[in-house]
Amino acid sequence: MKSLSVFTICFCFIAAVSAKRDIKIDLAYRLLVKQVVKQGGKIEPKSDCEPTCPAGTFLNQIPNHNFSSNGCGSYNINIDFSLLNMTEFNDCCDVHDFCYEICSETKKNCDTSFDKCLLGHCDQWAIESNWNSFQKLTCTSVVKLMVLAVENLGCTAYKSSKENACFCQ
Repeated sequence: MKSLSVFTICFCFIAAVSAKRDIKIDLAYRLLVKQVVKQGGKIEPKSDCEPTCPAGTFLNQIPNHNFSSNGCGSYNINIDFSLLNMTEFNDCCDVHDFCYEICSETKKNCDTSFDKCLLGHCDQWAIESNWNSFQKLTCTSVVKLMVLAVENLGCTAYKSSKENACFCQ
């Protein structure tokens, strides 16, 4: 909750985003904070999410498995970043969902790749749109909230994805 108040303070100083590409990062931040507040700011403690197989068996991909994605969201939280001119964030979310379904990938690896994908777009937009430091901070704050959510609330989604895509053999 302390991190949330730091993000809120930083948000107060955000300047308007450059007209070059009207990325609505300030609105993305407000929507994410609103969703966190709506959930009561509750964060589950981290737990061991990795599926286990009986001794002598290993997790294998279900043959012809159709990978799926639900966009940027879970647990009745969903933000369509294309409406904010941030479609690339949706792409990062899709890749993250697919990663959860790859039997050889760990949750930590998927979440780390997700973080790098999102931050890479913040860096790119900052250069393309000549953002000031507060705009860049807002983007990285959005990323921190999203990564915090998948790290702390994503265990059930991760396990469910593994159950739907993998089997022990």
